Amino acid sequence: MLEELIIQALYGLSKAALLFLIACGLSVIFGMLNVANFAHGTLYMLSGFFAISLIRMLGYSEVNLWMILLALAPLCVTFVGIAFKYILTASARGSPEIIAVNSLIFTIGLAMIFNDVALAIWGADVYSYPKPSLLKGFILIFGRMFPNYDAFNIIIIVLLGSILTLLFFKTKTGTIVRAMAFDERTASAMGIDTKYVSLIMFMLGSFLAGLGGAIGAMVGEVNFVTWEKVILEAFIVAVIGGLGSFRGALIGALIIGLTESYAIFFFSRLGPGVGWITMFIVLAVVLLIRPQGIFGGRF
Repeated sequence: MLEELIIQALYGLSKAALLFLIACGLSVIFGMLNVANFAHGTLYMLSGFFAISLIRMLGYSEVNLWMILLALAPLCVTFVGIAFKYILTASARGSPEIIAVNSLIFTIGLAMIFNDVALAIWGADVYSYPKPSLLKGFILIFGRMFPNYDAFNIIIIVLLGSILTLLFFKTKTGTIVRAMAFDERTASAMGIDTKYVSLIMFMLGSFLAGLGGAIGAMVGEVNFVTWEKVILEAFIVAVIGGLGSFRGALIGALIIGLTESYAIFFFSRLGPGVGWITMFIVLAVVLLIRPQGIFGGRF
């Protein structure tokens, strides 16, 4: 039984990795601009489509596939994210309350526009692409077969979680980012180029969303409505951790990934929706105990 629980924990960590890639950018962008970007999920969707198109253009090979999934597709999404940033900045005017309402409505509309653009370009077909050979097959853990793909996701969350933690909390750049997130006017008065910093963070968040979309599409489907489920999951993770908190996005992703994995294992007889039920139960419990989220603050 203990071995089975460990295996389920590993599956939960694999799911947490993809959730973290989306929720991290969403939460960091909220921390920088105080904007709840509902269009963020479309970056995940577009990454899968860009990967499909790039594979067709460059041809399928191991080198091309790795280059496309880990670099080219996320970079294409990053340029779309830059456009998002300038559009959102232009719309973020007025009092914080007005900005919050306007940005919510505006980004939902922006997501629908990009949804239709994806439909017009790539059509309503469902796409998929193969895994690199390294991610095919299984490794044995306690005599059980554990997919290489899920092991790769665990490596991703460990590496990126460590790198981003060091970046935000152990470097001068991280100090500047956190200072701006807490008080943009004071940071600007101290000589920090707040527009440049917010652009870099938006690019980082977009790249992470693109990376998540490219990796997730290796075992999932690529279609023009992919973003709807993803953005809801990402917001649940971000709210649980505390909107605007990088650490909250990491902890929230781990909580949701693990609880969902164990819920599916123990209560699969309740049907395929048990994972979603678990997410909303965790969300409700956290908000009842701590309405601002686990960390409840910027970074």
